[in-house]
Amino acid sequence: MPSLQATITFTPASGGAALTLPGPGEIGRDQFGNVTFTWRDPVTSLGSPERVTVDTLTGYLSSGIDQKRNRVGTFLAVTDAGGALQTVEWAEVDPWTGALLGPYSAVGVIGLSAMGSAGNGDSLTLILYLAYYRFERGTGILESVS
Repeated sequence: MPSLQATITFTPASGGAALTLPGPGEIGRDQFGNVTFTWRDPVTSLGSPERVTVDTLTGYLSSGIDQKRNRVGTFLAVTDAGGALQTVEWAEVDPWTGALLGPYSAVGVIGLSAMGSAGNGDSLTLILYLAYYRFERGTGILESVS
């Protein structure tokens, strides 16, 4: 039986190169639909033996994220300069059946929750804050999904 490879791909809504990583070991969702992705092994981008670092994620991560929602559920993310609205697509391996689930897709901004490195492996936690629009503090740039 061939092994299944779950993946996650970040694609900037404004255009640019996509970043594909092996699927995370853990995926969680909060009451607003935001998604948390956690890896606990050496994390490398697909096709590269190099470890994923904060520098690898430059251009994909947003900082100073403030998520707003109106009564009809439209989300806006207000971020510091340098962030980007992302389309995130991922697949998951169902631990009970071994089947590949997905693909799933969502739009929002990615925040770095935690990152660590040790001799026996890395840990990386990213949060996808759902948003259809991103407003950049200081520059007035407003991004939206097309």
